[in-house]
Amino acid sequence: MLTELDAIGNEIEVLKNRAGLPDQKFENNRLSDDEKIPPRGGVAEVAPAEIMFDEARRQLPGLEQMLAIAVKPALEQTLESEAEQAAAFPNGQPIAGKADVSSEFGLRPNPFGARSYEMHEGIDFSGPVGKPILATAEGVVVRADYNGGYGNHVRIDHGYNYETLYAHLSEIEVRIGDRVQRGDVVGYLGSTGRSSGPHLHYSIYRNGQAVNPRYYLKLADTK
Repeated sequence: MLTELDAIGNEIEVLKNRAGLPDQKFENNRLSDDEKIPPRGGVAEVAPAEIMFDEARRQLPGLEQMLAIAVKPALEQTLESEAEQAAAFPNGQPIAGKADVSSEFGLRPNPFGARSYEMHEGIDFSGPVGKPILATAEGVVVRADYNGGYGNHVRIDHGYNYETLYAHLSEIEVRIGDRVQRGDVVGYLGSTGRSSGPHLHYSIYRNGQAVNPRYYLKLADTK
């Protein structure tokens, strides 16, 4: 019983660390692996079963109290927070079905023929007009309107310093303030705004800065 209680105590310590609680060992008579054994000796005598049982019974209420009062609530809060962060991480597919990349993130030639280069803050996916465009993570719609450059576009705030942008839509299916889940339809592929043909412009912003969506999406290498 004492051996099992020690094992349970160690598991509780693991759960405490998982929950971000202070590292404070549960009271027992065993030394941890990194503690130095002090000088000891003498003839080994078998401990009476009654004393062993009393010691186990003494430790059990403390373990139960620690688990119920401290560890369990903190762990539940940690797991809930982690689940929310996972739902807000923009790693879903922004376009239904096969996604053909027509323009990568970064420096590119001007697509309208001028002898210049421009910074492209997203990835373009070509496709037929009307193809469903999907939210890549849970969040709240903060823009859903027309912009001269992006045309019909939707911007979603996912929390945890992440936002995503879906541009050049033929139609918008959401309104400002709507909460969407990963995979929800936010609009349909089009060619509105500054566009040379039907495609989706998809951007991810981290702390307000555009980042390469390839770091988040599972895309076949089309380079």
